[in-house]
Formats: sequence, C-alpha cells, structure tokens
Amino acid sequence: MKFQPNDILPEYDVEAVEKLFFVRQDLSDLDEPSKQQLLTKLNSLGLKQTRYDNVQILLCTMHEARQLDESRFINDLFLPWFALRTKTGPHLERIARELSRVSEFEPGSVEEATHLVNIYRNQVADLFDPYMTLLVACFQFIEGKFTTLCDADLTNGERTKSEYLTKRINSLFTGETFLSGYDPLVRNAISHAGSRGITYLSDRVVFKNIKRETPPRIETVDWTFDELQKRILQLMESVVSIEAGVEIFGLDCSSLISADFSTQLNFAFHALSPQQVEEWKSRGEETLAKIRDADNADDQAKQEALSHMLFYNLRVRDMECIGTRFSSEKLAVCVDVPIIALDVDDDSQLLARLSDLIRYAILARSIFGEMYSEVLVTETSADRKQHRILGQFKGTELSDWIEEHAGIVDLLNNSAWSLDGKPLGVEVDFEKLSESELTSPDMPFPRYDAK
Repeated sequence: MKFQPNDILPEYDVEAVEKLFFVRQDLSDLDEPSKQQLLTKLNSLGLKQTRYDNVQILLCTMHEARQLDESRFINDLFLPWFALRTKTGPHLERIARELSRVSEFEPGSVEEATHLVNIYRNQVADLFDPYMTLLVACFQFIEGKFTTLCDADLTNGERTKSEYLTKRINSLFTGETFLSGYDPLVRNAISHAGSRGITYLSDRVVFKNIKRETPPRIETVDWTFDELQKRILQLMESVVSIEAGVEIFGLDCSSLISADFSTQLNFAFHALSPQQVEEWKSRGEETLAKIRDADNADDQAKQEALSHMLFYNLRVRDMECIGTRFSSEKLAVCVDVPIIALDVDDDSQLLARLSDLIRYAILARSIFGEMYSEVLVTETSADRKQHRILGQFKGTELSDWIEEHAGIVDLLNNSAWSLDGKPLGVEVDFEKLSESELTSPDMPFPRYDAK
C-alpha cells in the first residue's frame, strides 16, 4: 500500500496551532526549541487530513465540555485520563516496534498479513479502548451523564463505546475519523483466531465472527491486504490524533491548570512522569535544605523560617493550623490544628480525621526534614488548653511515605494515637486490604507489605 508524502505528513506550523486555541492567544511565551518540539510531535507520520479533522473534533468537544464546569472537567476528567494514558505507554511502544518490523516480511505474503493481523489485534485490545474513553467521557460530560473517568472507562466495552461515539461524531462530521479503522466483527474474529476465526487467502484475509449456537451463525468480513494495512494506519492515526489534540489542549489550558494549587498537585499526580516528579521535589528540597543547613542561623531562626514555609503549604491546601511547637528533648516538632466537629464514636468519621492529621505530619516532615526524629500532630483549642486527638509519627516512616515506600495505611497502623488523653487503638487488617485490592480496578498504593 503506497501513499504520497503529501498524504501522510501533516504540516502544522505555529500559526496553525495558534488558530486552534480557545483560551490562550498565542505561543509567544514558548522558546524556539519548545515550539519545534511541539511541531515535531504534531507532525509525526500519519494520515494528514484525518489528523486535521480528528484534532478539530477532539478540541471542539473537549472545550465544549470544559466550558460547562472548568474545574471539574480538568480535575476529574482530563488529568485522570493521563494516568490511563500512561498505562498504555508500554503497549504503544511495543506496537510501534512491531510496525517497524513489517519490512522484514515479503510484501503481499501470508506471513506479512499474519503479522499485520496481530498488530491490529494489539491495537484494538491495548490502545483503542483507553483512547476512546477520553472522547466518551467528554460527550458524557456535555450530556450531564459523567460520573468518574473510571466509570466512563469500565462501564462499557469498546464496541459499545464505538457505537456511542459513532452517533455523536457522525452528527458533527462525515469523513474518516477516530473510528474509521475499527470493525467490531473483525475484532471478535481475531480474538478467537484459533477457532476458525481467520482464513488467509492469497490476496486477502477473511474474518469470521462465529456466534456459538446450533447451527453456528457466522458473520464474515473480507479485507484485502491493502485494506488491512489501511485499517491499521487508521487505528494508529486515532491514537496519534488524540495525542496531538491533548498536547494542544493542555498547552492551551496551562494557565487554568496552574491557577490553583490543588489542580497543580492533581497535574503532578496524574500527568508527570516519576522522573519529572522527582525533579519537582528536588527543586523544593534544595530551597528547604539551604534553610536547614544555614550556618548563619540558630535553631530558633530556622524553626521560624521553616514554620512559615509549613504554614504557606498548609494554607494553599486549605488546611487550618494554629501553630507549631518544638521539643529539643524529644527531638520532635508538634503541629497544632483546630478541633473540628466530629462524632468520635463513628469509625468512618474518626478514620477520615486521622487520615487528615497524617497529611499534616507528612507536610511537616517534608519541610523540617531530619531536623526532628518525630512529628506530633495535635487537635487543640485556640488557647491550647483543650486537646482531643494526638498522633505521634516516626520521622523515618513519614520519609518512607514521601519516597513511596509506605502508604497511609502503614502510618495509620504504626503510629501512636490518643483520644482525650487515652490510647486509641488503630489496627489495619492488611489481609483484607490485599483482598479488596485484587478486586479493585485501581492500582494499589505503596505500603510496606506490598509484594
């Protein structure tokens, strides 16, 4: 199958990208290397006109959804999708490697067709579904039916998603789009290739979707080798188009993502790679280390400066704080927080509050570092005469959480708690927790006993 360069090489330039913006005006804040990096990604090999159309459809749909509820769209849909996208990364790389191997086979041979069928199977099974989830979620958001990205991803299978999107996209556009390469009958046939689902002929492949009944009912799709290659390119273009559209959308909405601290944290959690997160942490750690290690400041000056850093970090997270205290004998920093309305006899309310107090301890450890071996967090009245919940945390375990070697459940289980001056027993059933994680669609959080 042959294409002309004009058909497979998109030609986005800076002016063309700027015309796709809904929020920002231009790319004047980007340096030249960053602009060229962006254009290289947008102009990667693919189906030129389909990319233009797909990107336009995606951007219009995403911005229509965003304008309904900007914060919810970005925090509950757009940024969480990045986590889903990250999981597809190894599959995308593997499929790209397999595509590069096509030249190893004789053109038009059954061996080449077999290799291509396996690529198509992997594209549909590993890439098509999660990338279509973004579009499904956007349309659900517009229609007021969006709940969570997890629901949008897992409630329906790829065929149902395809049918759902076909109705909506066809109302906007009638040419080749994200869905052009997908055929549910072919998908079913290649999922059962060992059960007579595929027949290779000299110039074509016959896919048989076999309904297992008596007698078997068979639906047939007949693709030439050229048609098979075209479908593979269309599916790959769907992924590349969404990557391009997401890149433009994220750049367009960068000011919205950085507008408040919670969205910035959400961005770091979902969208940054582990290496990028480490770089982000390192920049903050360098500033804090200068204060902790300053030779020209005594302990009191360091305590005041670091306390101000703590108060700032708590404030941007909407976490109230009364103040800090220090114990040189116990080598401990104590963070005093307000007593809130709470039914201490309600285990769910109490557990939620203990989890909140752990967040205070983690922030204190991240700012004061190893200056203190323990962190105490105390619920207290404004005059500090009444106390309710006290949590006592080992600094090393807080550091383990920061380094993602331990989880909140470890800190709940291992820390010393008291309620109204009496010991409060908190014990996590790790066996039941492991069982529940096996049936959860989410990745388990780090913890000490995780295998």
